[in-house]
Amino acid sequence: MALAAPRPVTTFQDLDSRPVALRGPERQVATPIQQVREELQRLPTKRREQASKSLEILLRNDVFTRAAYQAPVVIHQVISELGDESVTPRARDDLRALRRNLDEYMVVLDVLKVSLPIPLSGDSLHSKIGPELNREALVLSHDPVRATLPLLHLVEEPGVIPAQTIDVIRLQSHLAGQGMGRSWILKPQLEDLLRQLYKIAPESSNEEIKYTLHELASLITPIAGEGC
Repeated sequence: MALAAPRPVTTFQDLDSRPVALRGPERQVATPIQQVREELQRLPTKRREQASKSLEILLRNDVFTRAAYQAPVVIHQVISELGDESVTPRARDDLRALRRNLDEYMVVLDVLKVSLPIPLSGDSLHSKIGPELNREALVLSHDPVRATLPLLHLVEEPGVIPAQTIDVIRLQSHLAGQGMGRSWILKPQLEDLLRQLYKIAPESSNEEIKYTLHELASLITPIAGEGC
């Protein structure tokens, strides 16, 4: 897999490390994304539909929402292709845990009917996010990491949201959060993925794989650091 030039990656020392609440038997710990999945599945259908409709608008107009939902899809695709032998024996349980976490993430996206729609003419992200790939096409992409980097660069640009779009984003953000019963960005869940990636990244003796893991972490860093 061809990868872009290295970019500095922020450490996660300042991220919230509060313990996750236990569910069921004490030995089973619900991850942040499992908690979201369980809560969404308990919501009335109308609430989920409200969130889904608002998210579709945000995914075509708000770069932070687009990045927050596209990055986990890319990370899931890449991590799914890494075998246990990609990391040291002591890190293999962590790699399996990351795979399970990402599988849960994809279930959450399915529940919310997130297809990563291609921005249309008139949408603020039209022709701005690099290759125009929806979720299905992104998964089939030869290099989903490279395909997503233009979007992540856009996140880091000041004043990236056009003034005329701000009111639309505010309204749809409110409706999405109201429907989901939480922040639509899922920032704590992104931070959890970031921790997992940093934990296993040093545990590979293969420099290309180690670089890939750091590159995947760089996809989340701009969003996890946002005050969304």
